[in-house]
Amino acid sequence: MAEIYVQDKFSDSFTGNDLHAMMTMIGLTDNFSTQEKAMFHIKRVFKAKPGQSRKVATLAYQAAETYSGAGQRGEFSVYFNPGTTPGEKDIVVLQWADEALKSVFREENEIPSKSLEIWRELLTLTEENWIEFDELLTPDKMVK
Repeated sequence: MAEIYVQDKFSDSFTGNDLHAMMTMIGLTDNFSTQEKAMFHIKRVFKAKPGQSRKVATLAYQAAETYSGAGQRGEFSVYFNPGTTPGEKDIVVLQWADEALKSVFREENEIPSKSLEIWRELLTLTEENWIEFDELLTPDKMVK
């Protein structure tokens, strides 16, 4: 694994492994082995109706668990802002990394039935939702 060095005015230099260990301890990243295989970072963003962000976050987490339990998704995280932190209020984000972007309409896709129930409830508690895709930088994609 390539060494990545990070330094700021608050710290000494850290190797990528040291930095990764610290980030993992505070929940900012998954393990490298999962991310090394992943090619895309995916975010499903929900704009919750006023006062519903915690409920939406809980449902998004439960929906992701059903996909994970069905073997269709690996590690994921959910974060939300009910207005207690800076940033846009009532935003909920479900994020994960994956090897490929796959259409929900693909023939072999079996959507877990519990997830469909959860989605129906999510739609009643949100004003809108959208999905964002970003390509992950992997060592083989780095500029030499």
